[in-house]
Amino acid sequence: MSSPPFQQSSSDAEHGLGVYYGGLLLYLGRLRLQRFSWPRIIKLSYRKRKFIVIVRSLEETQAERTYEFRCATELAAKRLWTLCVEHHNFFR
Repeated sequence: MSSPPFQQSSSDAEHGLGVYYGGLLLYLGRLRLQRFSWPRIIKLSYRKRKFIVIVRSLEETQAERTYEFRCATELAAKRLWTLCVEHHNFFR
C-alpha cells in the first residue's frame, strides 16, 4: 500500500512512499529510489505535515541519516505514520 504523493524537503520533486511488509520504499514516479528495511529504521515520527524517518546507515562512517518528507495534510502524515507503525509491529 502506498501513500499519496508528497514532496521531499530537499527538492521540489514529488516522491511517493510505499509501505510493505519489509519496510519502506521511496519512489520518484515509477522509479524506486531507495528501500528502507524495518531493521535499519531507528525512528518514525510526524510533526504537523512532516513525516520523519531516521535510518541506520549502511556505511560505517555515518551512524544515522534523517529523511524528512512534507505530506499534503497533517492527517496524511499521521495516517502514514500509523500505517508504518502497524506494519512494523505486525511484520517484524
